[in-house]
Amino acid sequence: MNLSINHIEWIDKTTRLDQLLEQHTSFTTETMNQGTEAEVIKVCAPQESFVLKVWNKVHEPDIQLQYQLLLLLAERGLAVPEPLGWGTNEHGNKVLLTTFDGDAIENLNNASMRAFAHILQSIHQLDVQNIAEVSFPVYEFKAYFFSEAQAYPDLTATLKLLFDHVQIRQDRIIHGDFHMENIIEKNGDFTVIDWTNVQVGDDRYDVAWSTLLMKIYISDSKAATFQSAYWEETETDQDEIDVFEAFACVRWLLLYRLDRVPLRQKTIQNVKRTIARNPFLKEWLISAT
Repeated sequence: MNLSINHIEWIDKTTRLDQLLEQHTSFTTETMNQGTEAEVIKVCAPQESFVLKVWNKVHEPDIQLQYQLLLLLAERGLAVPEPLGWGTNEHGNKVLLTTFDGDAIENLNNASMRAFAHILQSIHQLDVQNIAEVSFPVYEFKAYFFSEAQAYPDLTATLKLLFDHVQIRQDRIIHGDFHMENIIEKNGDFTVIDWTNVQVGDDRYDVAWSTLLMKIYISDSKAATFQSAYWEETETDQDEIDVFEAFACVRWLLLYRLDRVPLRQKTIQNVKRTIARNPFLKEWLISAT
């Protein structure tokens, strides 16, 4: 299928996109793995490729924020796609055009798990107080990640217990959904995509959510390598790590009950094992999965 990016009303764009528009290049497109929030299209030019994300589904995040964020992170050398522009298409849907930086990771090893940990560290180490170019959102932790938990008394009770054991911080830039499907690879280089959930939040939760998903969908050993690589240079109390893993488990259970998580052959088995090993989770949560 041919696509003309000249038909998009660009609200903000880089000089690189200006040059593409001036060339009147004809692009071909390929369908990519689709998310729940937007249509994702690979846009192919003769010499290079791009990714066009079209928010034509129910959820519509702040695309201007994502564009500005990616500009900032790319300029600072972080592993993100380079944004070229954002705007609206002929149907009024918001769109974001970025570079194409690879495909899904096929082979995971301990070296790659350590690399992912260092990438996440580099995100969390950004000094949000000294970034004037982007206005990062700040959300109430429980309202953002557990907004529908009140429908489930067991999850609500567990959340209350967990909040009694820790004080939530909101002092770091977090990705909000850092997992293997949001990391791509090209020629040995990794790139972090899908910044829909970016916010100023608690880095301990960001790490815990990533680690949990690795335990569920990859392996305990790979998750342990990732987690230890992240925390190896930071003094962290094991109770804090366990509490935030428990928060992540509750969120996974909530999304499971809402039919919003992928289920594979050993998914439930892996979730139950993780819950059973966590000192802050009640045994009755296991039977609730």
